Amino acid sequence: MTKRLSSILTFPYKFIVPLIPVVLGIIVNLKIEKDINQGYFIPLNLFFILFFFAVFLPLKNLKKIEYDENNLLISNFINIEKISLKDVIQVKRWLFYFYKISVKSDNHIKKITILSPARERIIRPFGKLDSILEFEKNIKKKNNGSC
Repeated sequence: MTKRLSSILTFPYKFIVPLIPVVLGIIVNLKIEKDINQGYFIPLNLFFILFFFAVFLPLKNLKKIEYDENNLLISNFINIEKISLKDVIQVKRWLFYFYKISVKSDNHIKKITILSPARERIIRPFGKLDSILEFEKNIKKKNNGSC
């Protein structure tokens, strides 16, 4: 039985939220009268481009994470990668809503970004989430060899 570690909102955050500034930019560009507002056209588009990258860059590497008693299942919604729980080094909070999981992979350390579950984040916004604590407990069990 697998347990989901990342939020069910990972897909919309990764693929839909970054499109919001693009859609807003298109709507504004269609509605603005270019003859009257020539001086505002380029700075306005630069604002929407910067807004897009500010939203897109932190979200582009989000992964869907599930785990069972032996493996960590990492998905980018196209491919699934399996990593042993013994190879997980640490779980660290990143940018308030996100967590980074460090894993050993082929002689280097790989960092995986996940979106934490919203239902837990609302209840406990500043502390470590219960799902993360349970995952860390499973990691310690695997790394200590008990099981």
